Amino acid sequence: MSADATFIRAVSESDGIAWLSAAHASVGYPGYVHARQLHPLKFEPRKDPNFARPLAQSSHFIGGFHSDGNTATATICETGPGWSGEVLTYRRTGAPPPANQHGPHWYPIHNVFGDWQVVNDTDPDFDQPPSLAVRQCAAAHIPEQTNAPNSPGWSWSPNPGA
Repeated sequence: MSADATFIRAVSESDGIAWLSAAHASVGYPGYVHARQLHPLKFEPRKDPNFARPLAQSSHFIGGFHSDGNTATATICETGPGWSGEVLTYRRTGAPPPANQHGPHWYPIHNVFGDWQVVNDTDPDFDQPPSLAVRQCAAAHIPEQTNAPNSPGWSWSPNPGA
């Protein structure tokens, strides 16, 4: 897994944790507060107290990627149940996130964002009508996966693969 893939994955998973817990960025993975400092995650009070996006039953994949020097943009797709998609733009300056992030753990214990920072994103829960990213992800025809193994997992080593 590249440094870009590590950053995208860590932002996506930390966003999900923060969003589901209706908490601040402090509940994300180590380094999340800094990564979201320039563009905080949007929150709104939940209208349905029983709402929860079943992260354990969803699959994420990168539906598109473009880099231009120190800036990169990724379309992040989520399946199961239904489709979701967001466009994440981030600055790649300073120390990069660690590459080769895979292991048996559900979460990392070391900074997996490096010095990189989110500068903009779209959020399908706030964008109406459905964003281009949602339509692109649905058109990808990736089958929904349920009960998928925790893959690739996270390493608890500060320098995996080194």
